[in-house]
Order: sequence, then C-alpha cells, then structure tokens
Amino acid sequence: MELDKLSPVEQALVKKHNLDPSHFWELNRGSKKQLLILHKTVQLIARAEGVTCNFVVVESNIDKGVSVVLATAKLKNKVVESLGEAHPRNNKNAYPTAMAQKRAYDRAVCELLGISVYSESDLVKKDDGSWDFAEPSNFDEAEKEEQKKKTKEQKIAEAMVENQELESA
Repeated sequence: MELDKLSPVEQALVKKHNLDPSHFWELNRGSKKQLLILHKTVQLIARAEGVTCNFVVVESNIDKGVSVVLATAKLKNKVVESLGEAHPRNNKNAYPTAMAQKRAYDRAVCELLGISVYSESDLVKKDDGSWDFAEPSNFDEAEKEEQKKKTKEQKIAEAMVENQELESA
C-alpha cells in the first residue's frame, strides 16, 4: 500500500497521528487500486484534532430501508456540512440510519480536514461478497438534471416534507 501517493495535507495527518497502512484499506478494482480511509481512522483523527460533529436525521423510513442524515462538523471557525444516505441500492445492512450517519460523519470530517480519499463507509458489499462503490442508479436523465439544479437547502426541505407526510400516514 502506497501512502506516499496521498496529498501533502494527508501526508501531514499520517505523520502527525502516526498512521500506517492498517489505518487504510486498499480496494482492488480490477487492474486499478484505490486507497480508502477507515471509518475508525476518521474518528481517531477527528478526536485528536478537536473536531465536533452534530447530526440531524433529514429523512428516515426504516420500512423502506431509507435514511438521510446531515452532519455538521466544526473545527475552530470552520464548519462543513455533508449528507449521508442509505438506501437499498447502496446499503445492505439492517441499520440504514446508522450507515447514513457514518457516511455523513466521514464525508464532513474528511472535507473539513482536507482528506480527499474516500472513506470505507461509502462502499457496498456486492452479492458476490466483494466490496465496491454502489452502482449508478437508474434515474432517467431528466431527473438527474433536475436534481443537479436543486440546492442542498431545497433537498433538505423536500426530504423533511416527505418525512412528515410519511409520519402522518
């Protein structure tokens, strides 16, 4: 595993926190290898750096296995928000809200600290037992373009309305 391919910011974190290859995972994707940071490593670095994180469940429908969590990570004057989602297309475990929170946390903390590698929490266990990123969804192109146009606030507001409708049903 080649940690020397990390960015200078990531190299500094590796040195500062005495990280070694056991803190990362090398995903084999055919002839290509991709370095991922472990969730426990993100937690270790965040604690040591003094990062705090708060969560809001934006959407949760356990019957459908869907959950969206907003994480707000803070360090001194810097704040980063990120969404984590779990859905049957990208999550096979029985705890979608926990997975959504884990993904939101890792994304927010990594962005806050300048870590550009993906976290292992973004992987999905395939039917054959291998690990990889989720397959692209089958949304039609018009839906994809519409989603791109929406702001994060619009998406959160829509998810909250949908969640309230589900709760009142």
